[in-house]
Amino acid sequence: MSLTDRLADMAVFARVLERGGFSAAGRDLGLSTGAVSKAVARLEAHLQVRLLHRTTRKLTATEAGHTFHAYCREVVAQADEAEQHLGQLQATPRGTLRLAVPLAFGLVQVAPRLPHLRALYPEIEVELELRESAVDMVGGGYDLLLGLGEPADESLVARRLSTSRRILVASPAYLAACGVPQHPNDLAHHACLTTLGPCGQRWEFTGARGNRTVLVQGPVRVNSDLALRESVLAGLGIARMPSFLVADELAAGRLKCLFADWSPTAEGIYACYPHRHHVPAKVRAAIDFFAEAYGPAPHWDEVLDHSQCHC
Repeated sequence: MSLTDRLADMAVFARVLERGGFSAAGRDLGLSTGAVSKAVARLEAHLQVRLLHRTTRKLTATEAGHTFHAYCREVVAQADEAEQHLGQLQATPRGTLRLAVPLAFGLVQVAPRLPHLRALYPEIEVELELRESAVDMVGGGYDLLLGLGEPADESLVARRLSTSRRILVASPAYLAACGVPQHPNDLAHHACLTTLGPCGQRWEFTGARGNRTVLVQGPVRVNSDLALRESVLAGLGIARMPSFLVADELAAGRLKCLFADWSPTAEGIYACYPHRHHVPAKVRAAIDFFAEAYGPAPHWDEVLDHSQCHC
């Protein structure tokens, strides 16, 4: 007799004593009188003890039955409590939210919003892990991943939250010293700051006359967009930067955007989670929060839309 069967039969036995008979217990549980009788008989056979005195007029518990009934009631009560607790967890955003985010996006666009998230959902505790490398969501025990680009892992559910654009920027000091490039071909005569990797020095542009790919070179190559931002702010050259990372610098005039006539590359910002069914309320709440915070027309691209780019 399996544990699952025993637990089910214990619930039946508890209901028999509470209702005073097999028929009434069966009506409550949606079982036939015979099924209820067999459940009690299975328990007695398994325990090797009589639980009930049966007469033609009534059922009464034996001494062992009274003792066992107390345990049965406790088991049923704990099961009901567990079910109610899990239901509340699903309905109310609460618990620890393990969140993995790329370093630059996390520092600039996620961490500053956590106070607002906590104010809205005070029962959510956040564990924010900022990473430069790929994330194993299931193996790492993460609830949610925010990142640029649609995930390659097809087992993850991905919801597009917003967009960031890769734009060309330089400091006013660099442009004053080296001139303002007018066309992607002019980049051959400029110091271009790039990221490490096979595509870091391959810059693609889309314009009215078609696409253009330029191979660039420069004095600095890095593996971090944060380091790239510091290098371009220092006047070391021109860089392709995600708009979410340089919006404040553009608005303040510390950086200038180049090539207004060439469309920047757009990247989707996605929220990814590992399960399609029974998504915890804390995960749903966090996804909706960040979707509203960023939106399909994010605030960091408003700077670009207000004619801040030079041509």
